[in-house]
Amino acid sequence: MPFQFFRPVIKKIDAALQTMTKASNPVVGVHIHKVKFPKVLWRIDGRCAQETSKVGFEALCSKEEVESITLDRLNNYQSFNLQRFGIGACESLKDLNKGYVEGNPGLASKRSIYGFYSKAFHLSQLRLVANTEGNERDYENEFIVVDAVNPKNFIFSTGPKYRDKLLNGLLVPNEMALFNSSLPKTLRLEDIQSVQTLLPWLVKNNAEEAAIRMTKTVYGHLSQEALKMHFKDNNYVGALIQDLLSASSNYIEQLETEFSEEVPASSGLSK
Repeated sequence: MPFQFFRPVIKKIDAALQTMTKASNPVVGVHIHKVKFPKVLWRIDGRCAQETSKVGFEALCSKEEVESITLDRLNNYQSFNLQRFGIGACESLKDLNKGYVEGNPGLASKRSIYGFYSKAFHLSQLRLVANTEGNERDYENEFIVVDAVNPKNFIFSTGPKYRDKLLNGLLVPNEMALFNSSLPKTLRLEDIQSVQTLLPWLVKNNAEEAAIRMTKTVYGHLSQEALKMHFKDNNYVGALIQDLLSASSNYIEQLETEFSEEVPASSGLSK
């Protein structure tokens, strides 16, 4: 029987197989922009403040590669830390300790702690929007950053050299202040616990410029009602954010442009 007779059949089988593959391994990356919002984040990282002050955190993948992420790649990243497409971070020092430091004490002790702000998303939110099944690690309080992080978006950094002093509640240098004079020069562990301690620390140390820039970027898109709900347990910080949002300065107009600047992708960074 001529081979030409089987060609239509083969094409149909191939099309059916591709449909089944897409159904079992759908592209989920196209939904990331729906769940990605500005956040203040904490991260353990092996790079020093001098390096991050120059290049920030570079993106691991291009925009096109991020948008083409499949469910299989998402699962490999979340379950096995393979096929990485972003860097992990947490919304507080407590979450960082629980999610990373406690499980990797030796490695964490040799790395720096960073506080910065960037657009990020939780993997469970992406799964929900993409209508895919959950993962056994969805409980983790880890957020993923797929965009480049501007050096200006770093608030603090403290390295291994000062770790013991920091953990004992002593005053240590803010290493990012060596490269950004608008930031406080020193910090204590109590200052960098969460947004609710970070903002007052900035204001009390006359770092209004950094506080305004961070507040405008992270909370500027929220309504007053949403802010009140978000900080319902801390009226002081909620009122402080309102004051910072109402502040006017010439550099505020440039925030949107600076925050959306892209840095060439790099594949040499680790989660």
